Amino acid sequence: MYNFRIYTLRDGSKRIIKLKEGESFKQELQRAGIQETQIFSDATSGKTRVILT
Repeated sequence: MYNFRIYTLRDGSKRIIKLKEGESFKQELQRAGIQETQIFSDATSGKTRVILT
């Protein structure tokens, strides 16, 4: 089983990133080519959602 994080960007697109153990949030964003300001933030769901597949 793998852990993924789904980022919803401000332009409406979504990025699904496979998580790597020990990787920081900043490293994850850098690997995904996402800037923190591009992530859509909302009070009910927070910045990201984690799904298990």
